[in-house]
Amino acid sequence: MAGGERAVLPVHPHARAAVRVRRAGAWLRRACTRRIHAAPSGRRRARRRPCRHREVLCRPAARIRGRAGSVSAAAPTVPWPSGYQTRRVAVRPLCVDDLDFIAALHADPAVMRHVGDVSAGDATDIARRLLRAAQRIPPTMHAWMLQMPESGARIGLMTVAPTAEPSYGELGLMFHPRRSQCGYATEVVAALLEHVHAAGGGLVARHRPDNLPVRRLMLRLGFIPRAGQGGYVRWRSRADAAPRRSAVAR
Repeated sequence: MAGGERAVLPVHPHARAAVRVRRAGAWLRRACTRRIHAAPSGRRRARRRPCRHREVLCRPAARIRGRAGSVSAAAPTVPWPSGYQTRRVAVRPLCVDDLDFIAALHADPAVMRHVGDVSAGDATDIARRLLRAAQRIPPTMHAWMLQMPESGARIGLMTVAPTAEPSYGELGLMFHPRRSQCGYATEVVAALLEHVHAAGGGLVARHRPDNLPVRRLMLRLGFIPRAGQGGYVRWRSRADAAPRRSAVAR
């Protein structure tokens, strides 16, 4: 593929925040618990006082945990494919055997340079959370492993997270560094767009301003730019502008 790509789009962007929230939550629960005297016996009992700081910190993790009113309420209505195959890539659902590969992607500085460093322990936790979200019924996160059809070698990860629009999902992409400039991203996303546009849905995406390969990918796939927010460049797919790519659903 001319003009090779090194596509790294945020994969479930609140996962790292969820790890931090879990750790901070334990400290906050202890800090919000005060022992007081109970009259008249003088016995001491524990009472939890409301802590608005804890509520604020827990918000980013709500989408990962699938709390009521978050992921489940906003889950895309588009029938996202369970899997498909393009000319060079097999796209299949995640399984437990993929955990090590997913964790390795998140722990690789080359893969995460536009997203942020993740420790090995946090990367493993993110991988487990992603697998659980993808295997829920219904899923609170759609995720696929990308692999070579013949050898079965894993080359990357693709996700679609729910958005406020039921028919749209937020695209996430990660590729192994050795497979990141081969045109695979264009191929698999074009096939996914063909499916979701036919079903009346679409994709949105976001990336940091300095991630030029993803910008080129978005333009190549016919995405249109949207107003940026939170330090991200945002895009939205358009059915009449996306290139056609043949895909074999399964």
